[in-house]
Amino acid sequence: MLPSFDFALREAGRNHVHGMHPYAAKFTPEIPRKLLGAFTQPGDIVLDPFCGSGTTLVEALLADCIPIGIDTNPIACLASYAKTTPPSRNELTQIKGDLNIWEQNTTFFGNSSIQYDEPPEITFLNSSKWFHRDALKEVEGILTFIGQIESIRPRQFLLASLSATIVRISNQESETRWRAIQKPFSRGSAIAKFVKKARDNIKRVEEFYGKLGRDSLPEASIHCADSRYLDFISDNSIDLALSSPPYMNSYDYYLYHKLRMFILGFDHKKTQEQEIGSRNKHSDKSAPEQSFYTEMAQCIAEIARKLRPKAHLCFVVGDSILNGRLVDMGCCYKSIVKDAGLSLIDSYSYPQTKYTRTFSRTHKNHRKKSHIMLFQKLP
Repeated sequence: MLPSFDFALREAGRNHVHGMHPYAAKFTPEIPRKLLGAFTQPGDIVLDPFCGSGTTLVEALLADCIPIGIDTNPIACLASYAKTTPPSRNELTQIKGDLNIWEQNTTFFGNSSIQYDEPPEITFLNSSKWFHRDALKEVEGILTFIGQIESIRPRQFLLASLSATIVRISNQESETRWRAIQKPFSRGSAIAKFVKKARDNIKRVEEFYGKLGRDSLPEASIHCADSRYLDFISDNSIDLALSSPPYMNSYDYYLYHKLRMFILGFDHKKTQEQEIGSRNKHSDKSAPEQSFYTEMAQCIAEIARKLRPKAHLCFVVGDSILNGRLVDMGCCYKSIVKDAGLSLIDSYSYPQTKYTRTFSRTHKNHRKKSHIMLFQKLP
């Protein structure tokens, strides 16, 4: 059976490395923490097939489990890697020294100064609409220096810190608003925001090491991949699959991270095509409801193949609105898993409008609900 929940405040999702990188629609760490405590033992392998920015993966490390994260969004994978495979304490000390040097001269990175008079090398459609020219020059300077770092953990950590600042450096209105507005910019401010965020992230990693009680982590694996195709994971090897899969017709992850993908050299069109359940597919392109169920059924069948016999799959799913009609996703998922060799063991439902401090099994008269659903692989 599912454990009882006493949800922490939303702010708990910003504690230690959970707050390293902005990512919309993250679920509270209380959910994976309780589920990991109920259904895993130290050393178990935990799969999150839609890992987002890594909430489940971080909690799996805190539970002494070995996490595997999958996501089609490269920004999600970057954030998850930085959280679950952070620099060592010695590497953090080196990064601190570099940040001190950069702060002393905000136009100097590595062995060359930023040449503001030259046009930016980073260009994409309407780049001048989304970024001040000098902001792009400073971002180029940051990227050049990060690219010279040989060790992968510090390099990815600093790339994630840069990615976390992109919306504030740019003219994008907010993390969840794809609209350009005119923001004031002064030379050095992009670098200052990056340095401040990198320092903040160092503190978060140090706090994370303190919570772990050790300086070494189990090996986490992050894969930028489609969960319909998991041949790189052995069959019957996963002890628990735990995730909040995409909600149908609710959010466009590729869109709100598009500037980050432009800056870091990722293909946003590929991410857009692979994203399941996006508003772009179901509202803009009028994809039928059944297409979502077909794609999710493929994912669930593949996940089930990777689970050990009698192992559990736990999903946190939310109701959707499509063409003005409420879609009860709890009922839909009960139907989707039938052909995957999984059996529904237990479920909770609660109002989607907010996390309540007490978690009830009762179905109250709220329009949209979220559902925590526990399935078990048949022997």
